[in-house]
Amino acid sequence: IGGQPFQLFQGAHPESQLRPLFDEMLQMAAQQGVTGTLSAQGDEPQGETPAEPELPPLHQEGVDALERGDLQAAHDAYSKQLAQAPADKEAMLALRQVELMQRCAEIDDLQAAVDNAGEPTDVAAQLRAADVEFAQGQVGAAFDRLLACVRATHGDAREQARARLVELFDLVGDDPRTNDYRRQLATALY
Repeated sequence: IGGQPFQLFQGAHPESQLRPLFDEMLQMAAQQGVTGTLSAQGDEPQGETPAEPELPPLHQEGVDALERGDLQAAHDAYSKQLAQAPADKEAMLALRQVELMQRCAEIDDLQAAVDNAGEPTDVAAQLRAADVEFAQGQVGAAFDRLLACVRATHGDAREQARARLVELFDLVGDDPRTNDYRRQLATALY
């Protein structure tokens, strides 16, 4: 809950022991902004689904563009949203995801980009390979690759690798793995 583990239980327990645990879990969830209720079975008419909340217009424009496969239009929509509301974290994350998709779309052979990345000092190759690994769900491999690049480079090259790593950290969100990688990055930089 909120990126923190919540200790549950092992084995079977009577309801009288479980109810306080679930009450505590629901209170913690509410403190983290997780709210809502589920109706008991049969309370809701069949076939009706609750309406999804409406997205702001430029967010909806971005989603619609992604559904059409138009990455540039999605990029433009989220960029416009950020120009209007620079603190819009959801738009920033969506823009970064679109940029990752755009970078991967420019790579002809994704596997070759990973296999032929070469030395950690070849920043462009390492950035491409890390993007591919990240997009394929190999988050740890992408982070390890970029950390090695940060350690092996200096100046602008190091800054490019660091910036991409931080960007990927943001895309992962509150994953516990990120804290360890952030510490490793700090150590590599100083």
